[in-house]
Amino acid sequence: GGIARLERDAGAEVSANTNELVEHIESVLELESKLAVARERAELVARSAHRVQASLTAPCDRLRGHAAELRRLYDACSLLRDLHRLLYLSRRLRELLEPEPTDMAMAAEYVHEARVILANSDLSGIDAADAELPRLQRAEGVVVARAVETLAHGMEVGNHADIGMALQTLVNLHRLREYVRAAVRSQCDKATAAVASLSLAGVSSCSSPGGG
Repeated sequence: GGIARLERDAGAEVSANTNELVEHIESVLELESKLAVARERAELVARSAHRVQASLTAPCDRLRGHAAELRRLYDACSLLRDLHRLLYLSRRLRELLEPEPTDMAMAAEYVHEARVILANSDLSGIDAADAELPRLQRAEGVVVARAVETLAHGMEVGNHADIGMALQTLVNLHRLREYVRAAVRSQCDKATAAVASLSLAGVSSCSSPGGG
């Protein structure tokens, strides 16, 4: 029948191409062997890479930990340095302002530096710094008040030494423009009031009996 004929044809085909089929099978087996070797080598490389990664991760983690520790140490040293400087400035201000103010220009420099330290460093919660805050605020108030008073008096009487000292103090405080404007405005108001008073006096004199 037909099936028998197909089997004979297939057998004849296989017999005729046996060598070629054997070669293909051998090639496939050889390729599988090479793939198995390659797979083993890839797995070895992967395991080696994992070991290398593990060996590098631990030192990197330690380095990051040391860097963080050094950063904290640096921040602590910076705070201690700023605290030490703040305490020094407070002591020098007491020496300059008590019992009577002496070198106002130098005191103004110390006040400004203390203000900068407090603005740039978080010293809140440190007892020594908290204890100095009221003293520093009082010192700044004394320096500002004395500078403004001296400037006003110097402008009123024309005392150039007082004006110069007051201006230098305000420059060192970094508040020159603020207080000079106020002093000039005050003098202008006084001059206006004086002119108005003279004008009223003149009018009264002219309107009184016997006046010109």
